[in-house]
Parts: sequence; structure tokens; C-alpha cells
Amino acid sequence: VNFQKIINFLYSTTGALDRIGPDGTQVAIAQFSDDPRTEFKLNSYSNKQSLLDAIHSITYKGGNTKTGRAIAHVKDSIFTEEGGMRRGIPNVLVVLTDGRSQDDVNKVSKEMQMEGHIVFAIGFADADYSELVSMASQPVDRHVFFVDDLDAFQKIEEKLVTFVCEAASA
Repeated sequence: VNFQKIINFLYSTTGALDRIGPDGTQVAIAQFSDDPRTEFKLNSYSNKQSLLDAIHSITYKGGNTKTGRAIAHVKDSIFTEEGGMRRGIPNVLVVLTDGRSQDDVNKVSKEMQMEGHIVFAIGFADADYSELVSMASQPVDRHVFFVDDLDAFQKIEEKLVTFVCEAASA
């Protein structure tokens, strides 16, 4: 049930983006537990409908919460030219987690920020707020969101999309 709500949130927030593709916004999704899995890369889809269809077809991975490993995966495999990254275009990562990480997030989060990537952290259920803060870019009030449950996603959705779009076009 939770996974479907996450998919719905991804579908809805992605659907709110204006133009998808090489001349607009590119979206990649990686799902993580013990090992991260790239669902699709930044340059996999060049129009909104094919991207939304791909989001709907993501299957649940299950497992643990190795958030640090997931962020490193994005840094090393998605925020790369092979992953579809474009030079001169800001890279924005949105981390969505329901629990405290079972590995270190501090070191890789600092590396992401030192490389100029913008990180948003969204926590729900058993996520640890101070950990979200350590993952996210500054200022915290723009980059960290905590929702009590997945039904509250709608409350943050508009603000998140606005902030992500502002960060991506800075």
C-alpha cells in the first residue's frame, strides 16, 4: 500500500513538470534497499507520457534502508554523462525515505553538495529528521520535508515542485 502511494506521488510530481526531455526537465529514478537499482536514467524518456508510463511500471524492491549507498549510486551512476547528465544544467536529487539509514549518509551527502548537486530530503514514517537535515542542501526549510504519513504527500507536493523547479533553473 505504501509503495503504491509513493508511485502515485512520483507520478503526480513528475506530471507537474512542464516539459520532459533533452530540451526540458530530465528525470531519473533509482529505488534502494540494500542495493540501489536504477529504474531509468535521465535520458531514458523524451516525453512526459512515456516517463509517466515508466513510473507506473516500477515494481517494489523491498529490503533494508541503505540510504548512503543509494546517494553514492546516484552520484556515480546517474549524475554522469552516461546517465544522461547535461553540462551546465543543475542536478537535483530528491531522496524519499521511510526510515533511518542503516549506513552512513554524511560523507556522501557532503560530497554531493561539494560537487554542486542540490539535494532535497523527504521523510515519512520512521525517517530521522536530523538525518534528513544532514542529507539535504541548505537552507533546511526549503530542502527538508517531513510528512506524518503518505496521505499527507499532497500537502507538500506543490511546494516541493516549486522549489525543485526553482533549484533546477537557477
